[in-house]
Amino acid sequence: MAPTGEDLADLQAQVAAIENRYGVRVGLAVSGIAPVGAQLDATWTAGSATSGPALGTIDLPIALAVLNLNPVPSNITYLLAKSISGSSLSGDEALYSFLGNGEEAATRTNAVLRAYGDQNTTVATSTARQDVPAFSQTDWPVAPQAQMAGQLWCSSDAWYAVSRMHYFDDDHAYGFGSVVGSYLRTSDGVDDNGNPVVRQMAIIPNANGDRIGVGLVVNGARDKLDDVKAAADAVAGRVYFGAVGFDGGHC
Repeated sequence: MAPTGEDLADLQAQVAAIENRYGVRVGLAVSGIAPVGAQLDATWTAGSATSGPALGTIDLPIALAVLNLNPVPSNITYLLAKSISGSSLSGDEALYSFLGNGEEAATRTNAVLRAYGDQNTTVATSTARQDVPAFSQTDWPVAPQAQMAGQLWCSSDAWYAVSRMHYFDDDHAYGFGSVVGSYLRTSDGVDDNGNPVVRQMAIIPNANGDRIGVGLVVNGARDKLDDVKAAADAVAGRVYFGAVGFDGGHC
């Protein structure tokens, strides 16, 4: 069932207005809480963008792939704190290295995505850019990202990683980080043209007190990262009040 209602219709228009106000492109997806691999509501989307480079948000499926290893690395607590809570690219690379070489690591991470119902996203194993790891350039649409976020809330196996999403520093507390009680992974970077990109993957409460999974990408003009972050703030505020009508979160 697709969530409907005046609040969601208004939210769609509000996202379009935010794009115009800040000169950005927004891709937003919201999904209800659901068991792993399942979906109780259709994913709702808004904005003129549908996808973008995953940047550091890809470390969540990477982390789950590492937690599936036997044995799990002895320093896993430190690695998850550095990678997820600390938004550290070197932490992401350290996590990824435990999964094997590039192809093997991508295969293990892809298996996690498939388990959460994402049948199409494929982790990148190469990039023309020299300044970032290939996996961070994975094209990850916001819809399956939101679906995974909603399902993470129901996964006891993932909770060790998900719990680290509840802790983030002030530099990453914009957008959905401003929602009290949020679980969040924020990452920013630039696209191939040097334009700023922000990605957020979050599990937040809405104004009704129901948990929802969110995927967000905001693309801006060169040297306008502040506008991109301001747009993310504006979207998060609208989502908190407008993203209602989803399943109440039954795992």
